[in-house]
Amino acid sequence: MVKVQELIQDTGATVRKNKTRCTLLHAAATYNQPDMVMFLLKSISPNVTNKEGQTPAHVAAEKGHTQVLNLLVRDSDFEADKRDNRHITVKSLLGGHLFKAILERNKKEAERLVELGADPDSHGGKLVN
Repeated sequence: MVKVQELIQDTGATVRKNKTRCTLLHAAATYNQPDMVMFLLKSISPNVTNKEGQTPAHVAAEKGHTQVLNLLVRDSDFEADKRDNRHITVKSLLGGHLFKAILERNKKEAERLVELGADPDSHGGKLVN
């Protein structure tokens, strides 16, 4: 946390990696760091995108980081229907994890994913229903 605070003081909160255009918030979502996400949301929009058009929520959804995703989607500025460059939403990305939770009969995880907005029709369609 101290290193991140120093980096923000030197460069600003929206510092980006040149090649990927990822922000510190993308990195925190990638590495499942909820405390860092909470801290960074004070100065970085949850809708900031990288080179692929992905928000930090897209990254968290891809990785199945539900705790981090929960923080991102609860931010008052969060745009739930934002699409990346492939026209994929966070809800669609969560659909795969929902499908897996259902197949594994993990009711708690399935409920958590539905609360986060998982689209049950994005992977498996009628089979999920």
